[in-house]
Amino acid sequence: MNNLFSISIILFLFGCGGGFDQDVEGPSVSLLYPEAGYVVSDSVEIRFEVNDISQVFKMNLIVNGVDTYPMNTEFATPNIFYIMLDVTDFEPGGIRIQGVAEDEFRNEGSSPEIEVFVDNSLRFINIASGVYLDSDNLESDISY
Repeated sequence: MNNLFSISIILFLFGCGGGFDQDVEGPSVSLLYPEAGYVVSDSVEIRFEVNDISQVFKMNLIVNGVDTYPMNTEFATPNIFYIMLDVTDFEPGGIRIQGVAEDEFRNEGSSPEIEVFVDNSLRFINIASGVYLDSDNLESDISY
């Protein structure tokens, strides 16, 4: 009877096919925002979409080759990761950004690296409401 039970378990495991195979491919990572060449003044929201057949455990943002920015996930869409990157301490010029994801089996996947530009001289200012000339020399009433 024990032999029959052992044989039936072995047949069951073979019948499951690849159901117990470990995921051996890394996640697919694509940048949603910003696009290459984007100009950043103080901070920028960076978004990646990550797809994998298993669970993605972590997602990091790599800036200029340094892996120090863990990213958050949106609960409404669990395969979207985001981070608000503060660039006020960066020197003006180009920075390279890339996303790297790791799944539950430690497989890694990464997005292509892109360059965005930091221009810390750009600042927002408050302008009082009133009538102003727009770029076509037409008067525009700004009520807010």
